[in-house]
Amino acid sequence: KDDRRFLRAQRWEYMVLDEAHGVKNMKTARWNNLKMLRSNRKLLLSGTPVQNNLRELFALLNFLFPSVLPIKSCAQHFDDAFDLTHGKVDDGALARAHRMLQPVMVRRLKAEVEGRLPPKLETTIHCPLTGMQQFWYKRLLLKEAPKMLAQLERSQAGAAAAAKGGGGGVSSDDGGGESASWKKLSSLMMQLRKCVNRPFLFDGADPNPSVTDEAIVEASGKMQVLDRLLPKLKANGHRVVLFSQFTSTLDLLGDFLTIRNYKFCRLDGQTNRVQ
Repeated sequence: KDDRRFLRAQRWEYMVLDEAHGVKNMKTARWNNLKMLRSNRKLLLSGTPVQNNLRELFALLNFLFPSVLPIKSCAQHFDDAFDLTHGKVDDGALARAHRMLQPVMVRRLKAEVEGRLPPKLETTIHCPLTGMQQFWYKRLLLKEAPKMLAQLERSQAGAAAAAKGGGGGVSSDDGGGESASWKKLSSLMMQLRKCVNRPFLFDGADPNPSVTDEAIVEASGKMQVLDRLLPKLKANGHRVVLFSQFTSTLDLLGDFLTIRNYKFCRLDGQTNRVQ
C-alpha cells in the first residue's frame, strides 16, 4: 500500500514495464494498480504473444492510450470484429489492426535475433566413474532397485491382466502401492545423480570431511574432467558457467575453485536479489 501511495503521488516522465503481458487482462489487480500511475510516456516490453483473444490486445492499447481508446466506447467493437472463439474473423478489420499497430509496436522475430548470433557448438563429454563412485552406485542399486522393480512389474502385470479380463482396472490399494514404488524409484534416481556428481555427498563417504584437498577431485570423474578443462578454457580467455540443481554440489564446486585459485561468483536461491 505504501508503494502504491508513493508511486501514484508522482507524475513520471517515462514508465517502462517489463513482462508487459501481465497487464493484458483488465480484470486483474496489476492492471488496475498500474493504470492508476501517471506518466507522460509508456513503453511495454513482452516476449509473450497475445493469443487468446483481441480483448487482451485492447487491454494493452487502452493501457497505452486510454483517451484514444476508452473502454466504454471501443471495447465491444474489438470483441465484435475479432471473435476468434467462434471462427468469426473480419479479415479486413484484422488487416486494419495490423496497420494500426505498426506505429506503436516494434516486433523482433526470433529468426532476426538468431541470425546475428554465432553458431552454437555443443560437445558432450562422457566422464568415467571413479572406483569410489562405482562402489556407491552398485551399493545403491543392489540395496533398493531389485525389490522395487519386481513390485512394479507385478503391479503392471496385474493391471494388464485385469484390463484383459475386463476386471475394470487396478484396485486402489494396488494403485497406492504402485505410486509409492514410483516415488521410491524417483528417490533412487536422485541418489544416483548425486553419486555420479560426487560420492562425498553421502554421509560417511568422505574419510576426512574437515579437510579440503586433492581428494575433492580424485573421488569424482566429473571433477577430474573439469580439472583438465578449466585451465585450457582460462588460457583461451573463456568464461565458464557451471549448473547444478544441488546446493551441496555448489558447495563442493566452490571448495574446488577455491583450492585451484579461480575467481567465481555463486548464484543460487539464497543470493540477495539486489546483489
